[in-house]
Amino acid sequence: MYFFLSTDCISEERGFYDTNTLLSASYTTLDGKYNTILSKSFILKPEGKLTKDTRKIIKSFNKVDETKFEYINKIELLKIIEYDLKSSKYLIANYNKHHRSLINSLSETYNDFFFNLTDIDILQISRSFAGIKMYKGNGNLLKTPSSIEVYYWLFKKKPKIINSHFTIGNLIECFTELNNRGLIPELHPSIDFTEELIKSKLKSY
Repeated sequence: MYFFLSTDCISEERGFYDTNTLLSASYTTLDGKYNTILSKSFILKPEGKLTKDTRKIIKSFNKVDETKFEYINKIELLKIIEYDLKSSKYLIANYNKHHRSLINSLSETYNDFFFNLTDIDILQISRSFAGIKMYKGNGNLLKTPSSIEVYYWLFKKKPKIINSHFTIGNLIECFTELNNRGLIPELHPSIDFTEELIKSKLKSY
């Protein structure tokens, strides 16, 4: 199965995760035929009671639809994620290392809940083609595109990115399109994943 993961920080200033922000986590799993098995979204409760000030922060999070999120403490969240991961083979995200590190950091023992999953990082995979004209430095390195840039490259329109819940939908769309084009090395091992070959391949699109 495929485990799509997105995390985000909820705060009035959209800052990093600290005592003044809340963490949101959303994920969806698909089976081998890409049918949705489950889809869940959580907002991690701060330690202690959810205060009025905290609720104000949540409501300022790009008009987040709270009905799509379950409030949960970190112990409960980790247990649920660990259980839902059992049947998955692939972890799919934008910036995989960031999202998996954020989830793992919630554990006091820093367990790697994703250790047996194969990473499919949409942005890293897309770098060689969405970033063809996005060189940095002396032109020898390709800039990693943002999730918005990848989505626009694939569909010629901007994605609806509001929070972790909506990001999952965009992620699944990008994954499906890249997979249909045969551009995911983990799923299409016959592809020689080099920049020049990918550029040549994309000329046909």
